[in-house]
Amino acid sequence: MTFELEHFKNSMFRTSDFLLSKKVTITKDFLYLGIYLVTLYSTLEQCQDKLAVKDMYLKVREKFSR
Repeated sequence: MTFELEHFKNSMFRTSDFLLSKKVTITKDFLYLGIYLVTLYSTLEQCQDKLAVKDMYLKVREKFSR
């Protein structure tokens, strides 16, 4: 998987539209998560490496499930 900030931005707009249409109240924690994810995507986009996200997730999940 490669990371593109533009793709992330579009996903966040769709999520925001959904939350607004459902009148969901978000906490400041959600905003902090958004800032974290923008920073992460921006950094990963700059490195332009392809990452095996699913494999990484499964390895980490296995370590925490022990």
